[in-house]
Amino acid sequence: MRQLLPSVIAALLSMPQPLPAQTPRPTTLAGRSPVYAPHGVIATSQPLASAAGLAVLERGGNAIDAAVTAAAVLSLVEPHMTGIGGDMFAILWSAKEQRLVGLNGSGRAGSEMTREALLRRGRTSVPADGAEPITVPGALSGWVALLQRYGTISLADALRPAIRLAEEGFPVSPIIAGQWAEEIERLQQDPGATATFLVEGTRAPQAGEWFRNPDLARSLRAIAEHGPNELYGGGLGRRIVERVRALGGFLTIDDLKRQRAEWVEPISVSFRGYRVWELPPTTRASRYSRCSACWIPRTWPHWGRTQPRTCIG
Repeated sequence: MRQLLPSVIAALLSMPQPLPAQTPRPTTLAGRSPVYAPHGVIATSQPLASAAGLAVLERGGNAIDAAVTAAAVLSLVEPHMTGIGGDMFAILWSAKEQRLVGLNGSGRAGSEMTREALLRRGRTSVPADGAEPITVPGALSGWVALLQRYGTISLADALRPAIRLAEEGFPVSPIIAGQWAEEIERLQQDPGATATFLVEGTRAPQAGEWFRNPDLARSLRAIAEHGPNELYGGGLGRRIVERVRALGGFLTIDDLKRQRAEWVEPISVSFRGYRVWELPPTTRASRYSRCSACWIPRTWPHWGRTQPRTCIG
């Protein structure tokens, strides 16, 4: 025992001493420091889109200019989300008008999609996949409406960063690479999607891999040069309609020509001392579902109430 004692003491003396207590770092829910921006701030789901929007603000553009620019970049760097082939919605505060403004940039179903047409094909409901449920692309009409009423830059200027990135390429970010890989089987069902979005037609780009989309660059450049009518009735729109109809869809070129974004009045409900605003529903079905959601009884303990909520609007 006495022989072991010097060894134990030496071991204890050689152990690292505890560091002085440090003041805990201030944290947020996300574990990040707060951002202080005296002149403007932008946040998106992808850094390249945020950077493009921030550059617009630094050049003197306003929030609408930055939002449309960032949205165009997102259509490239997050191709599994939405883009000029999808829809857009906006709710914004107009300081000049001192009011909340809503914009519905969604497109209607193809005019040839009727109950009778679906029944003739043996459908009992609208399919979830394929060309049949494709609606008129509304996002571009929404971008145009925002820029015309509240923006300070042209549509061509807003599309320029997305065009450059589509031509030169960009490194795919890790989260998007993972989500992209989940859609391989779906993408392989269409030759065009396979050629555009899969490397060598077999796999999704990996995290950090360089990806280009020259076809999207050409489409955006044509819109920048010829205006939104390039999609809504022009050469690009005609090619889209021809392809959709060849795959069994219901779109017509007149459907595209009639597309207009709609300015709407936001609706609201009161919630625990706050007023929560939302865009009005775009269809009767969504009206019922949203109003039903407003009636969810407050039976959860953290709400502390049991009376139902009513929907305004």
